[in-house]
Amino acid sequence: MTSMPPELAAPERLPAAGIADMTELARAACVRYGISPEARLHQYPLTENWTYRVEDGSGAPAVLRVYRPGGRSHEEIRSELAWMTAIGEEFGALVPAVIPTAAGSQVLEVSRDASRGPCYCVMFSCAPGQEPAEDRLAAWSPQLGAITARLHQQAADVHEQAARLHEEHAAHVPADAEKHLRAAAQERAAAQRDRDAAVRQRQDADNENDFREHKGG
Repeated sequence: MTSMPPELAAPERLPAAGIADMTELARAACVRYGISPEARLHQYPLTENWTYRVEDGSGAPAVLRVYRPGGRSHEEIRSELAWMTAIGEEFGALVPAVIPTAAGSQVLEVSRDASRGPCYCVMFSCAPGQEPAEDRLAAWSPQLGAITARLHQQAADVHEQAARLHEEHAAHVPADAEKHLRAAAQERAAAQRDRDAAVRQRQDADNENDFREHKGG
C-alpha cells in the first residue's frame, strides 16, 4: 500500500499586531533570524513582494522577502524553496540559499491584525555576482544558454517527481476533494497572472515616466 506524502511542517509564527508599515514588519522579522532590528534595510524596487537587502555589519548581507499578503500560500512557498534547494544542490551558488530562523524554520508567518491577514517571510543568502556590461552580453550568451538548458532539464525532473507524488496523493483523496483542489489551483494560477500583469503595468508606467523625464531634460 502506498503511503501518504509527509505533511509540511507548520511555519514559525511571529505576532505583530499593530504593525502596518512593511519595513517595520521586516525589522521585527529580522529579530527571529538573530539580526538586530537596527540593521540597515535597503528595499529593492519593482518587485511583487517587499524585498530587502539586510546588512547589520556582523557578516555577509542577506535578503529578506516579505511575501505579498494574500499571494502565495505556505505550501506554495515551501514548494518554491524545495525547488531552489534542488537547483542549489546541482548548480551551487547560482541561486541563493535559504537561511532558517534561529529556531530552524524556513518560513516565518507574521500574524498581523485580523483584518489584514498574515504574511510570510523568508530570508535568503545574497547570491554573488553582478550584471554584465552591455558590451559583454554576447560573450556571456553561450554560458547563459547552457545554464538555461540545465534549468529546463532540472525543472522537468522536478515535474516528473511531483507528478508521481500527485498520483500517490490522489489515491487517498476522494473525487470531490480532487475537484476542489483543481479549482483552487486554477484560481491561484489566475491570481498569479493578474499579479504578473500588475507588475508589468507598473514597470511600463515607470519606464514611461523615465522616458518623459529624460526627454524633458
